[in-house]
Amino acid sequence: MTTQSKSLRLADQLANNPYCWPGGYPLFAITSDGAALCKCCAKTEREAIATTTGTDGWCITAIDTNWEDPSLFCDHCNARIESAYAEPPDPALVLMDSNGIYIPQLWCSHLDEAEALKLNLNWWDVQQCQAGPDGEHYWFAWTQILDQASWTDANDVTWHLHQDGDLWEVAEHYQWPEQ
Repeated sequence: MTTQSKSLRLADQLANNPYCWPGGYPLFAITSDGAALCKCCAKTEREAIATTTGTDGWCITAIDTNWEDPSLFCDHCNARIESAYAEPPDPALVLMDSNGIYIPQLWCSHLDEAEALKLNLNWWDVQQCQAGPDGEHYWFAWTQILDQASWTDANDVTWHLHQDGDLWEVAEHYQWPEQ
């Protein structure tokens, strides 16, 4: 069997069956240079895989299961490759959008300077939000907080803030379901 035909056979196998049986565990491709390829790239990059030279980065040598790596990304498209046992926790709703323009003030109300530093926040931004929505820099400060807030929990999971009306605490690498 040629390098090209073996590589293409593995790509087609992944594209057509991205989960192993039994168990339904997520699969990904491994190339000859150690790169990871997702199921989508195994399908969309079929021509490059079929014409691989074996040393060009497109030679698929194996299919494997991502058991516990929540930070495994496709080396071609940078999509996150789901894992069998280490998926990020679900987001936590912090404040509902019914709190309207007061969400920033409410979220910041309990923070002191030491806590702000632990969350990687600028104390000035926190103070602007604590002062309320009538302040000149309220929305600018809130945007900064949304961009910068992060913390790591006892399970070594890094969290961030996300606002889409409601305010959420979201684990790093969590992907919102497509609607």
